[in-house]
Amino acid sequence: MINRPNVVVIVSHDTGRHFGCYGVPTVQTPAIDAFAADGCRFTRMYGTSPICSPSRGSLMTGRWPQRNGLMGLAGGKRGGAFGWDFNDPEQHLSHVLRKAGYETAMIGYHHEAIDLGTLGFDHVVRGAGEQAKFHTAPGVGERCAEFFRQRRGDRPFYLQTGFLETHTPYNGQGIPPDSAKGLWLPPWCRVENPDDAMQAHVAGLQGSVRSLDTGVGIILESLRASGLEDNTLVVFTVDHGPELPRGKWTGYDGGIGVAFVMRWPAGGISGGRTCDAMLSNVDFLPTLKELTGTPLTHAPDGVSFAGLARGTEVESQRHWLGAMFVGLHYEVRTERYKLIHNFRGSYHQPPPGATEHTNPVAELYDLDSDPLEIHNLAYESAHAGARREMSGILRNWLESVDDPILRGPVSGPGVTFGDPDDRYRESLAEYREWTGCQASNSKDRRRGP
Repeated sequence: MINRPNVVVIVSHDTGRHFGCYGVPTVQTPAIDAFAADGCRFTRMYGTSPICSPSRGSLMTGRWPQRNGLMGLAGGKRGGAFGWDFNDPEQHLSHVLRKAGYETAMIGYHHEAIDLGTLGFDHVVRGAGEQAKFHTAPGVGERCAEFFRQRRGDRPFYLQTGFLETHTPYNGQGIPPDSAKGLWLPPWCRVENPDDAMQAHVAGLQGSVRSLDTGVGIILESLRASGLEDNTLVVFTVDHGPELPRGKWTGYDGGIGVAFVMRWPAGGISGGRTCDAMLSNVDFLPTLKELTGTPLTHAPDGVSFAGLARGTEVESQRHWLGAMFVGLHYEVRTERYKLIHNFRGSYHQPPPGATEHTNPVAELYDLDSDPLEIHNLAYESAHAGARREMSGILRNWLESVDDPILRGPVSGPGVTFGDPDDRYRESLAEYREWTGCQASNSKDRRRGP
């Protein structure tokens, strides 16, 4: 009988699927690529948000952002620009595993709470001030290696770790750019002739990815050297897409598509398997529950994909998934279609290629014929049936999680829209028209911590 596995979860910042094992030809990621070749790589995993905290929160709780409360960015002071936090008493993965007898540790960077002390870790190692260099991947990797070397006894452990790479500014930690293998932009960016600023940005991204890979390699090699590799479930994933046009901040696949690789040799997750099933990172916690036999104290929104990881199942239990940027846009995706509903008409795309985007209320894409999400079908009569079906999925989701956007513009840390404007009214009216939802008599509710 296999003992309960140790669990290591590595979360990368703002990288999407920008790795060699996901088809990017110009990045240098030998450690991550080798890990994928020895584990199970998921090609269609999606985060629940194109920004950091909500997606990470879903990964660690198995619940939609609207349900766990972490709908915007965490950090800083409560009520400040980054003052979103979990509802009390939300159960983070570290709480769940500690209650099950695991020793829990956080090393490096996290982005799931205002106060890290509320997340249930027995040990915390993170850089600050003069120690900030230990947030970079090689430094964090060395701290993780030290944690493994000091292990004594048979108590299983949960280690969560993260890095500042690959969040902008890419040169913020003194990491050199990398263009040794050339420069490459994903086709979903729709940038055919990148200018000098864009090329410098991509070189910076590639340099950060290379540094990230170094840190991951240190962690994986130290697990092997410490004799812990066989019975340790290792997960490598990302919160959301990279800071590129039509990536981070957006509801396109470039914004919510993420890498996800698992390996647990003793548990039958190894050998270089590839899984093409459509999944959400909200599915991770119920998967971990099944793999480790750990009870949950709350009902997750996700569905387990343990059978897919082990190769004993071929079809996902997930038939749709959702993602959101609080107060701005909400999207639902099925195997064939994606619907994006924009409650605000514009947003600012940060550099490179900084611009003000103006979007229609609805965007509908046929992903079979248009995987780059270029041709909006939402206002074409031939696709009215598909739009109505997808609108029904959106309505069911938003109502099931009691999303405040249905009662009025959301106001909270970093998201302040003030009184309803014409665009919000137009968007809500169109939402109601296509979902068959009647106007609510309740007062607008503005939600924040």
